[in-house]
Amino acid sequence: MQKVKEIWCQLLGTKDFGPHDEFFAVGGHSLTLVLLRNKIREQFGFELQFDRFYKRPTLLALIEDILMAKKYANTAVLEKQFRRVSGCTTDRDHHTPLSPMDSAATDEQLVVNFVKLRENSAATGNLYMIHAIAGTIYPYYGILASIPESLNVYAIEYDVQYPSTSLMALASFYCRHGLCNFNPFYEEGNKTENEVPKCLKSFVECEKESKQKLTRSTQAPFLGFFD
Repeated sequence: MQKVKEIWCQLLGTKDFGPHDEFFAVGGHSLTLVLLRNKIREQFGFELQFDRFYKRPTLLALIEDILMAKKYANTAVLEKQFRRVSGCTTDRDHHTPLSPMDSAATDEQLVVNFVKLRENSAATGNLYMIHAIAGTIYPYYGILASIPESLNVYAIEYDVQYPSTSLMALASFYCRHGLCNFNPFYEEGNKTENEVPKCLKSFVECEKESKQKLTRSTQAPFLGFFD
């Protein structure tokens, strides 16, 4: 699709790349990726998924994903038209979205959204990447190669349903619904969000102490920030 290539040329400021060249190897970065997603959405109505794109960050792969999504969309339209003509409607055809109040989940029903960035059966520890501003985790895919293979790498992605009236409330929620169940663990966070991992470390250690399970092996051994 020529239009996709034109968008890449515009954002990267170059035409010197092939269909198999990776976006980040020819000048792309996190900001241009966000711009790419916005332009692709405006032009094709396609929602670029950051986690998938980081695994296949090429022009050819993006075009294939857009064409595949278009194919599925056309198939869904044809199926709906067939059901309407044949009189075979379903509840899904008459579905109306629930209001935010109706769809809100209680704290007990919510679970922390851990995204598996890398998992190794021989790993000796887990590294948890706390989401950056706006709750995104996509920048972390770009640093996986720099993280020791001895660590499994997971990321906590923010969800608007999480209780977040304060950083302490959010950290407490993450602790109760996830981190206290993992051992040993390491934490990383974006520097601009550094209060979240600090709170997490405090909550995790207090929680384990209250359960009389606080030992050298269950303490959070490492806490780091980066830009």
